[in-house]
Amino acid sequence: MDRELVLLILGAVTLGPLLLRAGMQRRVHAQPIGAYALERTCWHELWAPLVPSAIVFGALVGWVVIEPEEAEVLPLPLIVLAAPFLFVWMRAIVRAIWSLRRPRSVATAGTIGIIRPRVIVAADFLRALDSDVGDAVKAHEVAHARHRDPLRVWTAQLATDLQWPGRGALHRFSEWRHALELARDEEIRRAGIDGADLAAAVIAALRFAPATKSSVVAIVGSHEGIRDRVGRLLAPLPEIHDESRPSVSPYRWSTVAGPLGALMFGAFCGEAIVRALVHAIP
Repeated sequence: MDRELVLLILGAVTLGPLLLRAGMQRRVHAQPIGAYALERTCWHELWAPLVPSAIVFGALVGWVVIEPEEAEVLPLPLIVLAAPFLFVWMRAIVRAIWSLRRPRSVATAGTIGIIRPRVIVAADFLRALDSDVGDAVKAHEVAHARHRDPLRVWTAQLATDLQWPGRGALHRFSEWRHALELARDEEIRRAGIDGADLAAAVIAALRFAPATKSSVVAIVGSHEGIRDRVGRLLAPLPEIHDESRPSVSPYRWSTVAGPLGALMFGAFCGEAIVRALVHAIP
């Protein structure tokens, strides 16, 4: 059996349950007050449950590097066990490819483009706004483009789909999308944009278009949390010390050192483990 096919099946059997378990995890940390810190915290919690899967994947890659072209023949029960997880992965890939399509138009304002993000503001929507409100909309979307948020949304959505049907992953993704809008709102307010103008733009956008769940980063990505967002826009900006960067060193080290160590482990011990696994299943 080709080693690539063996890698795919073993990956589904080992990574599938880990991704399913990751999809059940919800946020457990307290929310920071500042939007910057909140967005970073949500981003880290979006990916942290995937670290065990990355470690196992590193071990499998280490094994496949030294495995000969003709790998062990896998028993039928193992292939049957892998089938549901392979379906989840295929669904995630199809959804990721489908989301790459460019929209023909944007009803309000949005940032599109995975590689080269650009801002689009609908002419009808812009005409319905005062000049200051229109400037706030443009500034918000420019902030999204500057941080390459469409790419971040696309990768986060793919990671969430790999954990389907876990509702915890959907919850973490939704929380991060909301925090992302809050962070961009706060960024441009610190640059001089009036929060009341942006709040007026958000409310106006609700009348123009429904919520969007595509890779387009629109002025209103989701209707969930609108009250919280508008309330923050109308409230005074939090103090700068609320935006202090949280310590994420253990997280960063685990995401790098873990898979690298597993890669070496898989290269030296992977063949013996795979052979034992194959022969243990009738």
